[in-house]
Order: sequence, then C-alpha cells, then structure tokens
Amino acid sequence: LYFPEKRNGLVLKLKSNEKIIKQIEASISYANDFFRMLLSAIPLQFNQFSSRHTERIKLDNGALEDTLADLSSTLEGLLSKYKKDSDDMEEKELALGLEMVAGNLKKVSSFLTDFRLKTNPNLVFWIEPPPQMAKDPFYYLFSQPKNTDEILANTLFPNMDSVVLTSATLSPTAGNFQYFLKEVGTSEVKTKTLNSPFQYQTHSLLFVPKQIADPVSDPKRNKIDLSYWITRLLKLSEGDAFVLFTSNKLLSELYEEIRNLVPYPIFAQTEMGPIAAKREFLANKNSVLFGVSSFWQGVDIKGDKLRNVIVTKLPFQVPTEPVLQAKMEDMEKKGKSPFWEMQVPKTCLLLRQGFGRLIRSQSDTGMVSILDPRIHTKSYGKNVLQSLPKGVPLITEFNDLERKFHLLPK
Repeated sequence: LYFPEKRNGLVLKLKSNEKIIKQIEASISYANDFFRMLLSAIPLQFNQFSSRHTERIKLDNGALEDTLADLSSTLEGLLSKYKKDSDDMEEKELALGLEMVAGNLKKVSSFLTDFRLKTNPNLVFWIEPPPQMAKDPFYYLFSQPKNTDEILANTLFPNMDSVVLTSATLSPTAGNFQYFLKEVGTSEVKTKTLNSPFQYQTHSLLFVPKQIADPVSDPKRNKIDLSYWITRLLKLSEGDAFVLFTSNKLLSELYEEIRNLVPYPIFAQTEMGPIAAKREFLANKNSVLFGVSSFWQGVDIKGDKLRNVIVTKLPFQVPTEPVLQAKMEDMEKKGKSPFWEMQVPKTCLLLRQGFGRLIRSQSDTGMVSILDPRIHTKSYGKNVLQSLPKGVPLITEFNDLERKFHLLPK
C-alpha cells in the first residue's frame, strides 16, 4: 500500500492521499509497538521452533487492530470512486488493488483480535522467530483451525452433489478409513479399496535391521549406527537412492558425514532446496538425494534411477507442534489415547507415502530400509508393518538383503 522510505506504493496513485498516508504511518508505529509489547508479554521458549500461545493478553488493548480496521474502512470508502470493470487499465488496477488491500487489512485486524482475546476455541495460535538470515527481524504470528472436520462438513460437502476422495494413502491399513473420515468430518460415505497393480512380493524388499540403536534412547546412534547403515546400503545399490529424514538438523549432520564415505554424488535438500536437489539427482549418475518432508510424498521417479529408499526414523510428528499438541489435549480430556488414535495412524500414513517413492511403475524394483528398531521392539510395530504393501519380504539380516537385492528383476 505504501513504503515510507521509498515514497512509493498504491496510495500515491490516489487523489487527496494525505489522510491515508497518516493512517498508514500510524499503523506502522503501532505495529512496532505491538511487537515490542509481544516480546515482553509472552515468555518465548523457542530454541529454533515455534511457541504455542494459549492465554489472553493485554498488549496494546487492540490499538493496532483498530487502526488497521479503520484504514480498511477508509479504503473501502474510496472504492465507489473507481470501477473494477473500467476500460482504463490504471483505474481498473487501482480498484482491484484497493479491494485486495482493504480485505487483507480486515483479515489481519480480525486475526489480531482473536490472537489477543482467544475468542475462537477452535483456533490454535503460535509464534515463530524470524529466520536466521532475515532482513527484518520480526516474529511471525500464526493461527490454524484445530479441527477442519466441522468446516468441511458445514461448508464443502453440503454444497456438492457428490465428492470423490481418492489417494493411495487414505487409510493407515488397507480398508480402514476411520482415521481419515474423522479428519474430514463425515461418515456417510461409500468406501472402496482397490488392489495395487504393482508386484510388491517379487519387485521389492523391506529391510529393518535389529542391530541398530533406538532413536529415542541412544543419542550416539546418529553418528554411529545411521552413518554405518546408510553407507552400507548406498554401496549395495551403487547410489540411485533417496535417504528420507524427519529433521533438517539430522539431515545436515549426516550429509557432512556420509558424503566423504561414499563415491556417489549426494545432494541435500537443506543445502540447495527441493527443486534443485531433485534436478541434480536426476541429472547425475549413481546419485543420492537426502530429503525431508517434501520428498516423502508426491515425488514420482520411475525406473532404475531410484532403486533404494532409506527411511532413517519412523515419522512420528513432534508432540510439541502447536496444532498436534492442541488436538492431543482435546483427546486426553475425552479419555482417549492421542498416541494410538492419532500419532500411530498418522505415522503409518506418512510411512506408506515414503515407501511409495520406490515402486512407481509395474517394472520398478528395489528395496526400502527402515533404520528404526522400534518396529521390532514396540507394540505399535505390527501396526507399522500392516500399513505397508502386502507381501513385501521382510528382511532383518544384511547378508540376506544383499543376496536378494541382486536377484531382483532387472
């Protein structure tokens, strides 16, 4: 709308804009005051992650949100002077710009009111620190609905003649759609599970070693066990592998460690971003890609280029993640187990998606390794195994894996 330092912006195209410029400058001043008050009012314990905000706070008593609402009203009042369907492109752009900015200001004002007063029990609020290299060191405020089921049930499904929801990973185990149906807020559906056209029994292998440290109880495992097994597995397939992580920190640590231990080019998502990492992976022979969340799903690489998928840890969500934390609290109040009813099904879905990176066509072959012994030692291990494609041979000894990998169809 307006950049005071550069003296440019949409508002300068308006006639008699002095009043609006004063309102904008007041908003900027109130915004700076708001963030100063925020940092003194809320005990932020970030380390490097988000901090959930649950209490009502006084802050500026709504001064910033009121100023933004007033500015929005001023702009809306000007809209009658400009036509969105005008033949004059400058007038048309100005009208559309005013409408967009006025709407955004109104949304921000409403958000700040909810953030300060906690008027909507279904909204989860949290704060994140600025990125390390950020030019403007402002904190970020977020909100997200705790549950989307009511929103979908009230605003989407009643307005549709019919809806088809389809995916390879709608259910933690074949045919069990209850977890998904709770998430989308409906039970009045017909469900159907279709058999896969892929020959998992003969074209894929699942390796879960028992001789590996527990990721929760043994802090030394990252440098010792994971480095050892990943290196061994990459040499077995001669690269052409995805290594999937659940944290950027662990990915960066092992990238530095392993790239000097194997003769294959390794591209890390944390180093170059997902698009460049995928491009380099595809362009280089025997390459390896180290990826986090975006490479667990939606990536489609067929053929010999990807014959080895290594999962470093079961993808349990971090229990301190704000929305998950709020959902878990609600479940506990209802006497339910958030671990069994929410975390285990979600982990199974994410793992199915990670496994799905391997076999993308009827001729694809390869192995998936899960370097997490909890599949063997914890009671939920059987749930994890049941979530994976039926018939995949489970292997626990590397010698057995080595022999069977070389016998896979070419």
